[in-house]
Amino acid sequence: MIQECLDYLTQSLINAGIDRVFTRGEDSSKHQGATYAELSVIKEQIKKDGSLVARADGNDDQGRAVRIFRRRTHRWTVMVKVRMVCRDEAALAQVKGSFFGSLQSRIFEAGNNAVLIHPDAGEPEEDTSVLRSKAETYFLIAFEGGIYKDRSVLLINLEDSMEMENEITEVL
Repeated sequence: MIQECLDYLTQSLINAGIDRVFTRGEDSSKHQGATYAELSVIKEQIKKDGSLVARADGNDDQGRAVRIFRRRTHRWTVMVKVRMVCRDEAALAQVKGSFFGSLQSRIFEAGNNAVLIHPDAGEPEEDTSVLRSKAETYFLIAFEGGIYKDRSVLLINLEDSMEMENEITEVL
């Protein structure tokens, strides 16, 4: 899930106007380009859950009617720190607005399960270097997904499976 989240953020940043996106801090410290971003996973957490997240009716392999219950067995949360660097404040504001405007509320991972996206803006970091006069900001993005398990329950139609009998009345 982590790689899918980083790939999504990388593509979103490139679409917003960032020239290069780095996933290692060493690479970004060597870069002197106009605009770049750095992604770093700061927290990954897996907790036991057990909540029911979806229910659907369908058919099994033999064509019988079933109800499928999807349970999240574990909740998986990944926090990613995004650091954007631009030449000036105007370019930073334009790129940041474009990035947040294109950010979706959820993505779908390989198993077709939804991963929710929660952005949280941070404060600009102060650059104490005399040589660089670039604008930069950082923010946190939380991805919330899970590990899911499906359970199928066979639905029985009582009208078809039971034979109705007439009421027996006896006169004594």
